[in-house]
Amino acid sequence: MRKFLKNIFYFLLITSFCACDFVDQPFSEIQTGNNDPVPPITDTIPPVIQDTVIRKILIEDFTGHTCGNCPAAANTAKQIQDLYGKKVIVVGVHSGYFAKLSTVAGTKYKTDFRTIAGEAYNNLWKNDVAGNPNGFVNRSKIINSNIIIQPSAWGQAVELLKNALPDFKIELITVYDAGTRSLKTIAKNKALNNLSKKYNLVVYLIEDNVQDWQKDYSFPSGPQQDVENYMHRHVLRDNINGTWGEEIVATSLAAGDSVIKTYNNYLINPSWKANDCSVVAYIYDVDTYEIMQAEEVHIIP
Repeated sequence: MRKFLKNIFYFLLITSFCACDFVDQPFSEIQTGNNDPVPPITDTIPPVIQDTVIRKILIEDFTGHTCGNCPAAANTAKQIQDLYGKKVIVVGVHSGYFAKLSTVAGTKYKTDFRTIAGEAYNNLWKNDVAGNPNGFVNRSKIINSNIIIQPSAWGQAVELLKNALPDFKIELITVYDAGTRSLKTIAKNKALNNLSKKYNLVVYLIEDNVQDWQKDYSFPSGPQQDVENYMHRHVLRDNINGTWGEEIVATSLAAGDSVIKTYNNYLINPSWKANDCSVVAYIYDVDTYEIMQAEEVHIIP
């Protein structure tokens, strides 16, 4: 019955889609063996809940506030996340042509959601040239030879990747000081198998439920397509450790060993709502860019 419902879901995705729009320093340490609890940084750090390790899937939705078909893609991402639960993490990457600020007088499309990292990704993979909306699913080429995947195929990609076994486990701990708006993030990255490639860790700061202008072609043509209080979901706000992250495995890492990265004193922008902010961390293969594991945690548990 579940398989039947998923088939219906994919059919609806494929048939419902419209045309595209064109156009302070961290420290790290390595721990060996399995007896490697996260070091007690402060007494306020909550305990990590142990559970079965699954390989999570990161959907990076490349979007822009003047991309009229992008709200449909955001809905697709939400439907996939609702179907697969915590196995799927979504990040909205505002970048490229459709994320530019309006030069027309007035207040529409004046908020700049672009980030240095998002622009770098768009420049490398040419997402806006390919036609927004589009995105990555674990930056995998499981659908075709290009990591860019159209939203109508995101669900298919997730289904094909859902049973892949993980090589890493990521444990995230955040400590947020509301008075100073300072955030500490600890990422413990544990090898589950013997690894012999180069891997980097990237840490995103995202904000959910951001109300602002958005073009939406699901409404009849005319001014009603300019939606003033559109709810932007999972907005990439910044990369805490740089566009391409930092190395956690240079040549090899034995099963059971861990690399711990700590990022201190990251200041949350005063205009961002801390209660809606999360940290998303992922590990990727430096040679292929494929994401091997991802994790998300709210900055305020």
